[in-house]
Amino acid sequence: MPDTPTSPNESIDFSERERRAALHAVARDARSRAQRCAELALTLQGEATRLRAASETLVAESKRLQADLQGAVTQYVRALRQLGERPERAIVLVKQMTDEAAVAVARDGAPTDRLHARSLREDVVRWTIDTYYGAP
Repeated sequence: MPDTPTSPNESIDFSERERRAALHAVARDARSRAQRCAELALTLQGEATRLRAASETLVAESKRLQADLQGAVTQYVRALRQLGERPERAIVLVKQMTDEAAVAVARDGAPTDRLHARSLREDVVRWTIDTYYGAP
């Protein structure tokens, strides 16, 4: 005999069973989706932590290199001044040096950013002027 209710109470029981079965299905699907999201979140958080650490290391190295570069430019400009080079010539020479560095980096296939290259060149020129006119 089919599942036809014979009394009003059986009808309520059948509907309640269907509702609970549907809720269980929703709960299973939601749990599965939540677990996938949690797994992805943990994976991404781990990757973000790794990238943050790598980025912090690169920033620190970049700052050290910037200080080394400024020291080398200062030494170069002082030597040029002692050799009697005019300030205009010193500027031309350090600009050539930065341009040659940018060409070498591009030739090696490393990614370069024109904005950063220009900014570096401006820093080097500023250090040249400061050093040339501030050198004893």
